[in-house]
Amino acid sequence: MTENSKKSNLELTIELLKVTLWPIIVLVIIVIFWKPLFLSISEVPNVINKSKSITIGSLSLRIEKNSVGKPPEVVKNILQKISTTAIDVLLSSNTQTEYFHQNEVLYGQERYKELIDLGMYEVMDTSHLGTDARNIKFYYAVMPTDIGIETRKYLIGILNGLLKEI
Repeated sequence: MTENSKKSNLELTIELLKVTLWPIIVLVIIVIFWKPLFLSISEVPNVINKSKSITIGSLSLRIEKNSVGKPPEVVKNILQKISTTAIDVLLSSNTQTEYFHQNEVLYGQERYKELIDLGMYEVMDTSHLGTDARNIKFYYAVMPTDIGIETRKYLIGILNGLLKEI
């Protein structure tokens, strides 16, 4: 005979209850506490927004509101369109004119293309470029526009705010 046939109906019923009872209990608890649980979970973002610090286990994060504020509309529009690569170029460039020698022209055009297309940089007239300290002629130059400078300042302000949190 098999082991199951040796067990009585009562023992089989008890085993069946053991297997099925815990999911039923969990389901009943969820149904009973669904509304309070849902309300509690939906309040988490509000609590986080009002809090100055959040502690989870041994990790404690101090939160401060962004001191930079909302960006001007023109900056906001650019930030919705700009790629991460172009942000990297913008932040790694200074706010001065960037000059390129003859063998660097293609690099400069590719590097600043998106920023130029977004109106954040403009190509300078080649008749005004001049030479470098070694008297080597420049063949291409880009200069940040006011929008480019404003966007760069806004992004740096956000980064400064984030770095204060570390």
